Amino acid sequence: MPERHEDTAAVVVFAADAHAARRIRSSSAAWDGLFARSPVGIAVLDAQLRFLRVNPALDRFWRR
Repeated sequence: MPERHEDTAAVVVFAADAHAARRIRSSSAAWDGLFARSPVGIAVLDAQLRFLRVNPALDRFWRR
């Protein structure tokens, strides 16, 4: 098993146009469950790159 390092981080960015984002959000229960329970930080940003929503994992990462 690989060794874990607490001081390292990785960022993965997925970008989608507004129509695709609306389709993803339309499956509300699945999206909310993934967003709330994911151990991976997730954020939703608007077209001006302002944060609209941040999940608990990402919030914990920033508060370290």
